[in-house]
Amino acid sequence: MEDALQMFVQMLKMKVVHNEFTFAAVISACAGLAAIQMGKQLHAYSLCRGYIDSMSVGNTLVTISNCGYITAASVVFDQMNERDVVSWTAMVAGYCQECHVGEAFQVLSCMRNAVDHGSMKIPMELMSQGSKGVVKVVD
Repeated sequence: MEDALQMFVQMLKMKVVHNEFTFAAVISACAGLAAIQMGKQLHAYSLCRGYIDSMSVGNTLVTISNCGYITAASVVFDQMNERDVVSWTAMVAGYCQECHVGEAFQVLSCMRNAVDHGSMKIPMELMSQGSKGVVKVVD
């Protein structure tokens, strides 16, 4: 994963054109390395480049922001122009991990109106386990 970040920095220096998918992969690499500061810089860069409007970048930011940064995840989620089942599930999972069951139920309720009901099996299971105190963050 460190190699991915180094490669991205080299791409920037060489002015190699990158897109939102490259950017989402780099953000994921930051999460894998727990490189929070770099992740924050990439978030800011995504705003400047307009990548924040990309669902793949938004979903990646929401997913990695859930690692102890549920407020940041919520801000990114709220700013997303378009959301899919990954976006919604990431928010439900994040709230469950932080033991914010009420907020998780709120997101799940909104999700019911926004996505195909067949896509809701995993979030429903998360809520079921989260409400029992079963969902825990594992280091």
